[in-house]
Amino acid sequence: MIKFTVTSTKGGVGKTTLTANLGALLADMGLRVLLIDADVQPSLSKYFPLAVAKPAAGLTEVIVRGAVSASCITATLYQNLDIVISDDPEGNLPHWLLNRIDRGFRLRFALQSPAVVEAYDCVLIDTQGAIGPLQDAAVLAADILVSPITPEILSAREFRDGTMELLERLEPGGALGASLGPMKAVIYRQDRSADARIIASGIREDFIKLKGRVAVLETVVLRVSDEAQLPGAATEGDHAAAAKASVRPTSIEQRRRLVAESLQVGNLGNNARDLPVQADPTHDCQIELSVEDIHPYEHNPRRANNTKFNEIKASIRASGLRNPFTVTRRPGESHFVVEAGGNTRLLAIRQLWAETREPRFHKLGVLFRPWRSESHVLTAHLIENEQRGDMSFWDKASGAVALKAQLEAEKETILSLRQLEEEMKALGLSINTATLAHYLFATERLGILGEAVIDLSGLDVKTLQPRLNAMKRYAQTRTSLAENELYAMAFEPVFRQTADEYRRTSSFSIAAVCRACEEDLADVLGEPVAELRMALEPVARSPQVSLGGSPAEPTVSTANTGTAVPRRHTQAEGAIPAKTEGAAVHSRVIEQVRLCAGFVGISDCLRSDEAAPLGYCMDALPIPLHGDSLHPSRQWAWQLLTLVSATAAPPECFAAGDPCAADSTSQVPDLPVDAFQFDAAFFGWLVDANDQTASACWDLLGLVREFRSSASTPGLPGSEIAAEDA
Repeated sequence: MIKFTVTSTKGGVGKTTLTANLGALLADMGLRVLLIDADVQPSLSKYFPLAVAKPAAGLTEVIVRGAVSASCITATLYQNLDIVISDDPEGNLPHWLLNRIDRGFRLRFALQSPAVVEAYDCVLIDTQGAIGPLQDAAVLAADILVSPITPEILSAREFRDGTMELLERLEPGGALGASLGPMKAVIYRQDRSADARIIASGIREDFIKLKGRVAVLETVVLRVSDEAQLPGAATEGDHAAAAKASVRPTSIEQRRRLVAESLQVGNLGNNARDLPVQADPTHDCQIELSVEDIHPYEHNPRRANNTKFNEIKASIRASGLRNPFTVTRRPGESHFVVEAGGNTRLLAIRQLWAETREPRFHKLGVLFRPWRSESHVLTAHLIENEQRGDMSFWDKASGAVALKAQLEAEKETILSLRQLEEEMKALGLSINTATLAHYLFATERLGILGEAVIDLSGLDVKTLQPRLNAMKRYAQTRTSLAENELYAMAFEPVFRQTADEYRRTSSFSIAAVCRACEEDLADVLGEPVAELRMALEPVARSPQVSLGGSPAEPTVSTANTGTAVPRRHTQAEGAIPAKTEGAAVHSRVIEQVRLCAGFVGISDCLRSDEAAPLGYCMDALPIPLHGDSLHPSRQWAWQLLTLVSATAAPPECFAAGDPCAADSTSQVPDLPVDAFQFDAAFFGWLVDANDQTASACWDLLGLVREFRSSASTPGLPGSEIAAEDA
């Protein structure tokens, strides 16, 4: 199916006559033709006799509904020729359309209806000789534009100025997938005068300069009174022969009867008096908005300023907006909001408009999507920011918790973590329950840290949460303090002090936070901190063991939901014993070892070995099946953990290159350095700040160093050597 729109900003040039005759010619050739009268003066609607005197519906229903149904189409008395009549004699429809945000594309989408696509080969649209929203919609709906030009100075000038200005104004719609069709100009009603021939020639020469934007057809439609006098014109004998061969009525009496019937057509009715109240489109569509009409999304989870703002602004200044905004609008609001990312670009364009006042920064082509829900828009922003990969842990956690609250408000029910995971997945956001539990804990208990410490990571929270839970359980065996009171008295002062220190130095250590919390808790309980740390050691080493020594179900606390998520652990994890020397530090080392192994999926290689310096050793990595290669990060993490297991003991435990004491029964083998891959790729991985396993390994090495330093404590093995080294 092909769609033609006959258009010109000047009236009286023959648009309706050209549309009617072209439609009749195509129908006579056997093509199925639909005429659309998009002129408030219904001349085309009265051109052909209709099968019904008063059609039930016409263009008003097409525009208002945004679709073409069978009731909108009226058959003429000629085969293959139907019409959508103009039923708005008072001109209400253009005013209604003017207030629609999808005004330019409404007819374009309507003509994609099955009632048109499946029933017709050609659609011809007649337009009004003026500028307005109805004419814009007709132009944007066409595959090919046809414009008649009479060889007169005023007509040619209006085409050169008015019609071309119309095309230039609508061309930006191409960025939204609504490209303008090619413009075909036809010299119309040319007479025998020399002026007419000169003007026609001037029109052709003038439009050669437009570089293909307009093609002037070789075909010339002659003025009827001059047709027989021009070279090559048909003679009276030709007309007579054609009349005899025609099956159409040609007698004078028949023609008089048709003229009389045509004069009795009358007005076709007015269906545009009571137009419906404006409402946003119910489907995705392209629209044009001013920059003031678009507001940033006020609940954007990404709160930090974009560090590349100046680069983005400079790019838009030089090249314009390459990707249109996607916007939506809440019911009842007058402004639009960015639906799925783009707040930074919107700020840049607003600044550029204020600074330059260039029209290209004021009127923007955007993609409009109907409003679905607040949770849908928030999810779209979370997904967009996650794909960019520059959201902080705290912004992710805050966004996920805000989405949880919004979903619960919309569904009027409390969601469990499993239900929350499923609801988010249905919206296109995948976050597992364990991560959600960490997010909930962090926003509930670590707000002071999260708001101030940009460097707070998920790994930090995973390290801190079990330690705080162990301290909480210990405190509950010593005092009647409620959890909120415990946090207010012992932990939150540490968080505030850490936040203040971070603002001054930009330095942050989660291990230091853990130690400070232990010290403050010991002070609150009136106990020596060493005693508290010794009591916490079994829990820190094996979370499945309670403070009373009996097994307990390991959980991840989620204070604001009242739920708990079981913590998964391997048999090897629970079996690793603690070393009594430097017990508090050793427990943190073991926890970090488990974390590193878990990140790369080698927890099954972690095995208890009481004779080993740290109480564990690493079994060999399994050989990959089916010839698959081993992922480098697994190999690197394994070799690092293997080396740590054999060399992390205090110095006096080593003798003559043996990683263990001479009288040790440890089965840890000799580990020559050349047995491992310490190449550039390994060190590149180890210093990659974006790799969570590498970051965890760095933290492990720091803890190992701290553990070795504990050998200098009086009474611990190796203190003498450490003291001499000092």
